[in-house]
Amino acid sequence: MPRRRPGRLRAENHPRARREQKRLPAINGLSSKTMAEIRRIEHRHPQLWPGIINEALPYWERYARDPRQAPWDDHLYSGSWYCCWECCGSPLMAKDFLDALVHAMRTGPARELRIRLRHADELHGLPFP
Repeated sequence: MPRRRPGRLRAENHPRARREQKRLPAINGLSSKTMAEIRRIEHRHPQLWPGIINEALPYWERYARDPRQAPWDDHLYSGSWYCCWECCGSPLMAKDFLDALVHAMRTGPARELRIRLRHADELHGLPFP
Protein backbone atom coordinates (compact mmCIF):
# COMPACT_ATOMS: atom_id res chain seq x y z
CA MET A 1 0.00 0.00 0.00
CA PRO A 2 1.55 3.34 -1.00
CA ARG A 3 2.04 5.92 1.69
CA ARG A 4 1.43 9.65 1.49
CA ARG A 5 4.48 11.82 1.27
CA PRO A 6 5.41 13.84 4.39
CA GLY A 7 5.18 17.13 2.48
CA ARG A 8 1.62 16.36 1.42
CA LEU A 9 0.65 15.48 4.99
CA ARG A 10 2.08 18.77 6.27
CA ALA A 11 0.25 20.70 3.55
CA GLU A 12 -3.07 19.05 4.41
CA ASN A 13 -2.68 19.78 8.10
CA HIS A 14 -1.52 23.38 7.68
CA PRO A 15 -3.95 25.92 9.25
CA ARG A 16 -4.44 27.68 5.90
CA ALA A 17 -5.54 24.40 4.34
CA ARG A 18 -8.44 24.01 6.78
CA ARG A 19 -11.42 25.55 5.03
CA GLU A 20 -13.83 25.00 7.93
CA GLN A 21 -12.04 27.51 10.18
CA LYS A 22 -13.92 30.76 10.61
CA ARG A 23 -11.80 33.83 10.01
CA LEU A 24 -12.09 36.26 12.91
CA PRO A 25 -12.15 40.00 12.22
CA ALA A 26 -9.35 42.23 13.41
CA ILE A 27 -9.88 44.53 16.39
CA ASN A 28 -9.88 48.18 15.35
CA GLY A 29 -6.80 50.07 16.46
CA LEU A 30 -4.49 47.06 16.94
CA SER A 31 -1.63 46.18 14.63
CA SER A 32 -1.45 42.93 12.71
CA LYS A 33 1.49 41.83 14.85
CA THR A 34 -0.57 42.27 18.01
CA MET A 35 -3.55 40.48 16.44
CA ALA A 36 -1.33 37.54 15.50
CA GLU A 37 -0.07 37.36 19.08
CA ILE A 38 -3.64 37.47 20.42
CA ARG A 39 -4.71 34.63 18.09
CA ARG A 40 -1.68 32.56 19.15
CA ILE A 41 -2.46 32.98 22.84
CA GLU A 42 -6.19 32.34 22.37
CA HIS A 43 -5.33 28.92 20.96
CA ARG A 44 -2.75 28.03 23.63
CA HIS A 45 -3.94 29.59 26.91
CA PRO A 46 -6.07 27.26 29.06
CA GLN A 47 -8.52 30.02 30.15
CA LEU A 48 -9.05 31.52 26.67
CA TRP A 49 -10.56 30.27 23.42
CA PRO A 50 -10.56 31.56 19.82
CA GLY A 51 -12.56 34.77 19.46
CA ILE A 52 -12.97 35.61 23.16
CA ILE A 53 -10.84 38.76 22.97
CA ASN A 54 -12.93 40.05 20.04
CA GLU A 55 -15.88 39.96 22.45
CA ALA A 56 -14.18 40.90 25.73
CA LEU A 57 -12.22 44.01 24.68
CA PRO A 58 -15.16 46.02 23.27
CA TYR A 59 -17.35 44.79 26.15
CA TRP A 60 -14.88 46.06 28.77
CA GLU A 61 -14.31 49.36 26.94
CA ARG A 62 -18.07 49.98 26.66
CA TYR A 63 -18.53 49.28 30.38
CA ALA A 64 -15.52 51.43 31.34
CA ARG A 65 -16.96 54.46 29.54
CA ASP A 66 -20.11 54.41 31.69
CA PRO A 67 -20.16 51.76 34.45
CA ARG A 68 -23.50 53.07 35.81
CA GLN A 69 -25.46 51.68 32.85
CA ALA A 70 -24.54 48.04 33.48
CA PRO A 71 -26.71 46.00 35.87
CA TRP A 72 -23.71 44.73 37.85
CA ASP A 73 -22.62 46.06 41.21
CA ASP A 74 -18.81 45.90 41.26
CA HIS A 75 -18.63 45.82 45.07
CA LEU A 76 -21.28 43.13 45.51
CA TYR A 77 -19.94 40.73 42.88
CA SER A 78 -16.23 41.52 42.85
CA GLY A 79 -14.17 38.55 41.74
CA SER A 80 -17.08 36.14 41.37
CA TRP A 81 -17.56 34.12 38.20
CA TYR A 82 -21.34 34.01 37.89
CA CYS A 83 -22.30 31.08 35.69
CA CYS A 84 -20.48 31.17 32.38
CA TRP A 85 -19.37 33.75 29.83
CA GLU A 86 -21.95 32.75 27.20
CA CYS A 87 -25.05 33.42 29.31
CA CYS A 88 -23.97 35.64 32.23
CA GLY A 89 -20.81 37.32 30.97
CA SER A 90 -20.00 40.32 33.09
CA PRO A 91 -17.59 43.17 32.38
CA LEU A 92 -15.46 41.89 35.25
CA MET A 93 -15.11 38.53 33.52
CA ALA A 94 -14.06 40.37 30.36
CA LYS A 95 -11.45 42.26 32.38
CA ASP A 96 -10.12 38.97 33.80
CA PHE A 97 -9.77 37.53 30.27
CA LEU A 98 -7.91 40.65 29.12
CA ASP A 99 -5.57 40.56 32.12
CA ALA A 100 -4.77 36.90 31.46
CA LEU A 101 -4.04 37.75 27.84
CA VAL A 102 -1.75 40.68 28.65
CA HIS A 103 0.30 38.61 31.09
CA ALA A 104 0.76 35.84 28.51
CA MET A 105 1.82 38.15 25.65
CA ARG A 106 5.31 39.00 24.49
CA THR A 107 6.72 42.43 25.32
CA GLY A 108 6.13 44.36 22.07
CA PRO A 109 2.51 43.44 21.32
CA ALA A 110 1.65 43.55 25.03
CA ARG A 111 2.76 47.17 25.23
CA GLU A 112 0.28 48.18 22.52
CA LEU A 113 -2.60 46.40 24.24
CA ARG A 114 -1.64 47.70 27.69
CA ILE A 115 -1.87 51.29 26.44
CA ARG A 116 -5.41 50.67 25.25
CA LEU A 117 -6.41 48.88 28.45
CA ARG A 118 -4.82 51.57 30.64
CA HIS A 119 -7.01 54.18 28.96
CA ALA A 120 -10.19 52.14 29.65
CA ASP A 121 -9.10 51.44 33.24
CA GLU A 122 -8.54 55.15 33.88
CA LEU A 123 -12.05 55.88 32.57
CA HIS A 124 -13.48 53.27 34.94
CA GLY A 125 -11.31 54.31 37.87
CA LEU A 126 -9.45 51.03 38.33
CA PRO A 127 -5.72 51.02 39.00
CA PHE A 128 -3.92 49.32 36.14
CA PRO A 129 -1.88 46.25 37.28
